[in-house]
Amino acid sequence: MGWLWQDLRFGVRTILKDRSFFLAAVLALALGIGSTTAIFSVIYNVLLNPFPYTDGQRLYAITIHDTSSAAASDGGFNGRQSLSIPEFLDYQEQNHIFDRSMGVSEESVVMGDSGTPELFDADAVTGNTFQFLGVPPLLGRGIESGDALPGAPPVFVLSYKKWRQRFGLDAGIVGKTFIMNGKPTTLIGIMPPRFAFWGGDLWMPASLDRNEAGGNRRYLVLWGHLKPGLSAKAAEPDVQILASRLSKIYRQDYPKQFDVHLESLGHIAAGLVQNTLFTLLAAVGLSLLIACANVANLLLAKATARKQEIVLRMTLGAGRFRVIRQLLVESVLLALAGAATGCVFAWAGLKGLVAMVPIYTFPDEAAIELNAPVLLALCQWQ
Repeated sequence: MGWLWQDLRFGVRTILKDRSFFLAAVLALALGIGSTTAIFSVIYNVLLNPFPYTDGQRLYAITIHDTSSAAASDGGFNGRQSLSIPEFLDYQEQNHIFDRSMGVSEESVVMGDSGTPELFDADAVTGNTFQFLGVPPLLGRGIESGDALPGAPPVFVLSYKKWRQRFGLDAGIVGKTFIMNGKPTTLIGIMPPRFAFWGGDLWMPASLDRNEAGGNRRYLVLWGHLKPGLSAKAAEPDVQILASRLSKIYRQDYPKQFDVHLESLGHIAAGLVQNTLFTLLAAVGLSLLIACANVANLLLAKATARKQEIVLRMTLGAGRFRVIRQLLVESVLLALAGAATGCVFAWAGLKGLVAMVPIYTFPDEAAIELNAPVLLALCQWQ
């Protein structure tokens, strides 16, 4: 440790003697590292690890696409994911690709019965949804199967965002009754910050009764967990056979020509920006390579200018390894200074990027920040 301390002290003195070189090298590294780290942080948190749900990368929805020539010429999205209650139950019971599944639909509810009622974006979910997603509530409990049975007392679960905005993080509201769409409804739980499934402000239980009146006019999106060892591509033919059979029962809901695809939760939430993010990562990665090349040229130029110093040190008895070790220590000091400054640039860049991105561009569950995996990747780059 004695020689290391000596090399560090000498390296710091040598670098500070030429402050213009030091600032140019650190700034070049910081710009390359900062931009690359910022974009990689977005990719990691949006594409690689966007959801807090258990095994979230294997959650898929069934999508029925109209493949007729008229639909293809339209150029837009020509598929549907919503299934009527009887159709939903048929897919849930007869598929061979999911080991568990749940359903969700979007609704709007009005809270309050006097003064100024407030509109909330609500999601009606099947009774097993919170067990399916595997995220425990922050306070209280989640919706359970018994809450979705006919005649069960009305209940709902609140999102963390709405709890903070509307109720100021008051834990005392759990267990209280609110008027929702004119009905007394009990708040039974509050979810953690990253739980934002289907973008709802709150979640309410949805009953599933094949024989209920108007059930063919109520629609749910079926989400399933793909069985272990089964890929989406291998599972699609099985769903295609099931859809072909059900199309003869629910003729009014199926086009004459269609096929069935499995859309992952990650693709639905961030598929539109995936290619853009990878393109940006390639661009900033190239800028990092250019920055490293520029710093390498600066170091070579500085080493050339120090030729007489190096010759003198070797004449006085310094071995080749001793000189190389000293130059490596100086390079490491530059790299550490560039990495530290790059982290500051990355943090500032992330704040600005997140503020500029339009709402609903990234999944609500994604927490875009500098975290341990991102910093580990930064160390590997260095």
